[in-house]
Amino acid sequence: MSTGAQHARAGRRWWIGGLCCCGLYLALVGTIPFAVRPESLHDDDLFVRQASQLLQGHWLGIPFTPLTLAKGPLHALLMALWMHTGGSVSLALRAFYALAAFLFCTLALPPQRAAWRWVALVVLLCDPWMVTLPASRFAREASFIPLSLLALGLAVAALDSLPQAISPQPWHTQSRQIRSSWLLIASSAALGLLLISREARLVILLVEAALLLLWVLGQWPLRDRQRWLQVALSLAAALLLFLLPLTTLRLWNARAYNAPISNDFEEGQFKRFYEKLVSINLTGLASKPFVPVRHEVLEAIRLAAPSSQLNRLLGALNPNWQVFGCRQNNLMCGEYGGGWLVWALRDAMQLVHPSHDARVFQDFSFQLQQEIDALCHNHPKTFDCRRRAMGYLPLPWARGEHLPPQLWITTGIQKIHGLLDPRAVGIGPWAVEPIDVGSLPHHWQRLAIQPTTKEQAVESRRITQLTFLLGVLARNSMALLLLTRLVWGIVARLSRYRLHQAGHRVKTGLRTWCHTYGGNLLLAGYLGIQLLLFTAVEITSFRADRYLVLLSPITTALLARLLISVHLPRGVRS
Repeated sequence: MSTGAQHARAGRRWWIGGLCCCGLYLALVGTIPFAVRPESLHDDDLFVRQASQLLQGHWLGIPFTPLTLAKGPLHALLMALWMHTGGSVSLALRAFYALAAFLFCTLALPPQRAAWRWVALVVLLCDPWMVTLPASRFAREASFIPLSLLALGLAVAALDSLPQAISPQPWHTQSRQIRSSWLLIASSAALGLLLISREARLVILLVEAALLLLWVLGQWPLRDRQRWLQVALSLAAALLLFLLPLTTLRLWNARAYNAPISNDFEEGQFKRFYEKLVSINLTGLASKPFVPVRHEVLEAIRLAAPSSQLNRLLGALNPNWQVFGCRQNNLMCGEYGGGWLVWALRDAMQLVHPSHDARVFQDFSFQLQQEIDALCHNHPKTFDCRRRAMGYLPLPWARGEHLPPQLWITTGIQKIHGLLDPRAVGIGPWAVEPIDVGSLPHHWQRLAIQPTTKEQAVESRRITQLTFLLGVLARNSMALLLLTRLVWGIVARLSRYRLHQAGHRVKTGLRTWCHTYGGNLLLAGYLGIQLLLFTAVEITSFRADRYLVLLSPITTALLARLLISVHLPRGVRS
C-alpha cells in the first residue's frame, strides 16, 4: 500500500473514530442537565432573557436597561439560534464543545502522532472542569470555552502549516502557504467573535498581535514582491475579519440604542466613572484590602455634595450587594467589596436615573464624572483623588497596600494546581439538581429544558463524578509524564559541549525556533496572560477560582503539544 493510501486510511479512521467518541460523549455527558438559575439576573437570566428577546426581533432587549449592553451578546446570539431550532440548548452547547475539541485535535496535533491525538481528544472530552458548576450553567463560559479552543486550534494550525524552507517542488511550498493564509484568516475571524463574548478584550488583542507576528516571522525573509503582496493581503484580510464582529455590533447598537459601542462595560463613560469613584479616599485614611472604596468614604462624599446626582446614586445602593463579598472574606463585611460595587452602582443608576437608551446612560455616567471632578476640586484637603485604579482593577501600590512577591507566587501556583485538579481550589463535580420545568419563567422554557427527577439527578451525579475523576487522573498523568520527560532531557544535556551547541543554535536560529514552536508559544502565552490576570484579580478584588474553567481545555491542548514536541525533534508540524 502506498504512503498516500496509508495516510488517507489513517485519516478516515481518525474522522470516523473521533466523531464516534464525540457521539458517545454527548450520549453520556451531553444529556446531563445544566444548572437552572432564573434568580441570577446579572448572568444566566440576563443571557436567556436576551436570547428570548432576539427570537422576538427586539435585538438585546426592549426597553433598554443598564444591563442591556453590560456584557457581550455573542452567547445570547448563539442560544437564540439554538432556541430557534427547538432543540435542547444545553445539549447544543455540549455538542459545540465536543466538536471544538475534535477540530482542535484534527488541526493542531500532527497525524504522525495518532496515539497522542486520541489521548488528547479523550482527555478533552473528560475534562474535569467541564462537569463542574461553572461550566454547567447558561452563562457565557458554555460558549466561550469551545469558541476559544476552536480559535486557538485554527491559529496553531496556521503557524504549523507554514513551510519550513523552500521546497524543491514549488507547488508544495505554494499550497502550504495558501493553506496557512486561509487558516490565519479563519482564526482571526474566530478571535474577533471572542471580542464580543467576554470583556477580557486585552487578552484577545494580545493573542491576535502575537499570532500575526509569529506568522510573519515564520515566513521571513520575504524575497520577492509577489510574496510581500501575498503576506500583506493575508494580514489585511485577517485584520478585517478580526475587527468585523466588533464594528458590526457597534453599528447595530447605534441603530438600536443610540450609542455606537459594543458593550458599556469596556467602552463608554461608565468605566471611567467607576475608576474615578474608587480612586477617591479620605486624606489619611488607610485603604481596606478587597474593598474598592470604603463605606466611610461613600458617606463623606454624600455629605460633601448633598444636592448632587452622585449623592442620590450612592444613597440608592442596595445593601444586599454587601453580602456576596462578606461570604468570601470577613474583611469585606459591611462594605461593597470586590467586583460587586460595579453591579450595585448599575442597579442604583436605573433607580435614580432610568435610561431609555444607551446615550442617556452614557450622558448620566459622564455627569457623575464631572461631579466627582468638582468634588475633588472643591475639597482638596478632605479627599485624596490620586488615581488608585486602572479601569476596574485596583492598583495596590497606589492604595498603599504591600503585596509581597511570595503572595503572587503562591497564588499563581495555587491557580496552576487548580487547573490540574479543581478540588485544589474547592470546586468539585456538578451536583445535578432535580428540575421542575413547569415552575420556570416563560423565557427559560424556550431552552427546551427536560424535567429531571430525583432518580435521574442521582444517576447524572454518578456520571459527572466518574468523568471528573477520570479527567483529573488523565490530566495529572499527562503533566507528570511531561515533567519526567523534561527532567530526563535536561539531565541528558548537562555536558559542556551540548550546552555550547544549544547556545549556538539559539544565536543562529531564533527565527527558525519561533517558526517551529510558534503554536506552543501562542498557547503558553494565552495561558500565562490569563493566569496572571486571574491572580491579580484574586489578590486585589475577589476569588477568581471559577474562571479557571476558561483555561482548562487549553491546558490539556498545551500539554498534548508539548508531549509531542519532546518526541519530535522538529516540534509539532503538520
